[in-house]
Amino acid sequence: MAEVEDILAQFRSDRGRLMDIVTAIQHRLGYISDQTVQVLAKGLGIEPVEVEDIVSFYAFFDRVSRGRFRIRLAKTPISSIKGAQAVAEAFEHELGIAMGGTTPDGEFTLQWTSDIGMADQEPSALVNGVVLTVLTPGDVPLIIGGSS
Repeated sequence: MAEVEDILAQFRSDRGRLMDIVTAIQHRLGYISDQTVQVLAKGLGIEPVEVEDIVSFYAFFDRVSRGRFRIRLAKTPISSIKGAQAVAEAFEHELGIAMGGTTPDGEFTLQWTSDIGMADQEPSALVNGVVLTVLTPGDVPLIIGGSS
């Protein structure tokens, strides 16, 4: 938990910066564990439920470790109409995992996510925060191969 305490120190344990602190921890550790929630609450002088509220509300915070490459496909009505399911199936086939899963080597996690603001360019995805648009099943091998 030394990394969490380092991040708390970086933000001077300012409870008003909770979102920034949680984001920094997510970036560094990849997820927010139960132990992290407890350390944050104690370090900030707040109740653990206040940390839980933020971590559980925002979809981009994880409670368990995920893959090194996070593939989040937008799941909206428009993306469905434009073929997101076929793109999802191509990712599942290429990675050998179901939606919501992580590859056994810990390299890839595949998830649906809510609207990422690319309705005019669906199907779209975020890969480690990088927006990819107008996806087709044929793009998947290139995306997976280019991520390694």
